[in-house]
Amino acid sequence: MTVYFRLRTGQRSSEKPRQLYIRLKVDGVECSDYASGVYVRPDKWNSSQQKVVGYSKLAQETNNELESILAEHKSLLAELMRLHNAGVIPLLPAAETIKQHWTRKATLIPTLLDAFQTHYTYLRSLKGTPEAREERTLSKWKNGMDYLAEYVKLSKSERLTCDLISNKWAEGFYHYLIKKPLGLATAARYTGYLRASLNHLVEIQQLAQNPIANYFPDKGKDKPIYFLEDEHLDKLWQVETPTESHGLARDWLLLLCYTGMDQPDLERYVASPGNFTEETEAGPMIVIPRGKTGLIACIPLLPEVGRVLANYPGGIPKMSNQEINRWTTIIQDQIGFTERLTVKICRKTAGALFLRKGYRIEEVSKVLGHSSIQTTLRNYVRVTGAMVRAGMLRVQGASQSTPFIQIHKTA
Repeated sequence: MTVYFRLRTGQRSSEKPRQLYIRLKVDGVECSDYASGVYVRPDKWNSSQQKVVGYSKLAQETNNELESILAEHKSLLAELMRLHNAGVIPLLPAAETIKQHWTRKATLIPTLLDAFQTHYTYLRSLKGTPEAREERTLSKWKNGMDYLAEYVKLSKSERLTCDLISNKWAEGFYHYLIKKPLGLATAARYTGYLRASLNHLVEIQQLAQNPIANYFPDKGKDKPIYFLEDEHLDKLWQVETPTESHGLARDWLLLLCYTGMDQPDLERYVASPGNFTEETEAGPMIVIPRGKTGLIACIPLLPEVGRVLANYPGGIPKMSNQEINRWTTIIQDQIGFTERLTVKICRKTAGALFLRKGYRIEEVSKVLGHSSIQTTLRNYVRVTGAMVRAGMLRVQGASQSTPFIQIHKTA
């Protein structure tokens, strides 16, 4: 490593004090110059000797300060090498890395809050891209960061770095959230946000490994899975809607049930169906990235969707989640649904509906835009007799289409 102090071009012959800049080179690779914070008179600066000439007290103090800066850079390089050799940081230290640490734009190992803030900032930067998160999801991330800030302050561990935590530490944070009190699922979600933030540091090579990569706290017992059966859907089509808002709420619920989309995604689709519809050999299919996760949902376009949208030649008017939910209590009584009807129930209804139509669970998982079948099984599927009958019909159809081959034995 070489540290070279230099004056900027055009500032080398003045008597007016000018700031020295640092040109750092590590393994033959330079980074851009950066300010040292030390000012010298150009006519007193000897660049070849790298010091201020003269025996004045000011000259001695300035030279001592430059020696201190050089020692700090060497110390940083040694510490970064130690951390690399110990497997804490993944990359060999480079000139740019040392510059970032010395100018306090980075710490040797990020703190937990630094990690969370880095990932949260990254998620915010995705706005306008297919991977962007919904605002309500980002709001949950901000809540998780606030709870983490509370906990590290309470435990006096604000400067705790990411490499020093363990599953036991994460468990302490999880139990702290439960005592707030938060539900088990919410506490597990916020702990998962911290785990995801550390994974992000690993991906951008600021951390060699995530010490809590395998910590998955208890989310509590699975909630009962409710959805509308065929009889409820039949009644939903036929409900009396004496007001325009009542009818509009009913139609949004129908669209949610027959597509399985989250409401913001459904709003994007109905605003411009052609942008998200693909023609396949089996018929039209909706292909849309989920705003919540960026995962692609592939949804067979059912005729019921067109039946609803045909009532709105100029496009179906938007209706907020809150507006729809003001009507769901009335509508759930009209269709005889005994549980609380919500837009989330409609998304689960789509999962059940496609299963009843004979689609396999892995296909339904793709319809709903899930990252894994386990998410579908855990939160969206309750097998009914109608689904078994649909499976029987699918199997029978497959067996009938397969020719029977008789094997003749020869003597």
